[in-house]
Amino acid sequence: MDHLEEKVRLRKEYRKLRKAVTTVADAAQMLLQNTISILSFGNHDIVSGYIPIDGEIDVLPLMNFISKTSVVLVPEVKKDSRMLTFRRWFSGINELGEALSPNILLIPLVAFDRRLYRLGFGGGYYDYTIEHLKRRGQCKCVGIAYDLQLCANLPVCEHDQKLDLVITEKGIYS
Repeated sequence: MDHLEEKVRLRKEYRKLRKAVTTVADAAQMLLQNTISILSFGNHDIVSGYIPIDGEIDVLPLMNFISKTSVVLVPEVKKDSRMLTFRRWFSGINELGEALSPNILLIPLVAFDRRLYRLGFGGGYYDYTIEHLKRRGQCKCVGIAYDLQLCANLPVCEHDQKLDLVITEKGIYS
């Protein structure tokens, strides 16, 4: 089986595991506690979170917490670009604000390994965006996941970007 076939198989397996989680609210609170134990968010920080889909761990409590001291963004996919655009997010408001560039990315994933590689949905948007942001300057890339999304060894392709750390409801991988 080649890398691409293996990634397709792993996506199916780990998406199914993720969707089976029943302790969603508890996991979100534990994720919040683990995140604030290792990262601090200040007035100068511009943090991109995400709106959870497809069984992704719920980062909305974390985003609400961060929004008290920092600017919070969410990614937008533009059909004509491989690069994600990040727009300002406000809790409880459906409209997004201006486009800004984050210095901290909270990144959803399907699976991750101890080398800090991530498996996403396969579009390459985060890989391309991470590479671009790191070339332009300092950007901390933090994977956000359930602990059960830890994979022994992900197949890695040339374009795959490494994360700086991964935070789960059970701990921190760095």
